[in-house]
Amino acid sequence: MQTSTKAALGAGGAALVGGAVGQGLGVVRTARRMNEQIDADLAFLARHGYLPDVQPYLPPTGSRPCGKVAIFLRCWAIGSLGIFLLILLGSVLATVAANDPEHPVALAVVGGGVTGLFAGILGGWLPGLILFAILGTRENVRRAVGVVLDEFSDYWDARTEAMHAIPQGRDPRVARQFLASYRLPVDDD
Repeated sequence: MQTSTKAALGAGGAALVGGAVGQGLGVVRTARRMNEQIDADLAFLARHGYLPDVQPYLPPTGSRPCGKVAIFLRCWAIGSLGIFLLILLGSVLATVAANDPEHPVALAVVGGGVTGLFAGILGGWLPGLILFAILGTRENVRRAVGVVLDEFSDYWDARTEAMHAIPQGRDPRVARQFLASYRLPVDDD
């Protein structure tokens, strides 16, 4: 196997492992935050016999997921724009530095612009692919965290219902037991 192939496989493997670790850390961090909210509510309920009207620790709704194709196209456009600007600026700077009266700067701008446009369209996928690895991983983390936020939304709905039901005669111990069932199994080391 050639060195460039080994390097590409290594970079791909590192991105895969990094993405999995990022997803795991994001889910655990969000789940712990949810458990902190539940523990605080349960402690308050045990002490006072009712639930206070407080702001949630997490947003009760997750963010809308973005499609992978849209992310890749955006990354490709950013990569293409970057290549276009590099070639255009390089062409203009080379012409200005040469100080040749037979090659005006306007001709360098047009030539660099056309060359940069084609090079950007054809070669923008490479820097776009690198950017896609980063943004795609971030989107995967956001989707994984969204699963926990959906659970938190269910908990918050049950908490709100219990908050209004306890003053109307619901047993706080039953409400406490029910709300405790929403705790996520996260290792609290």
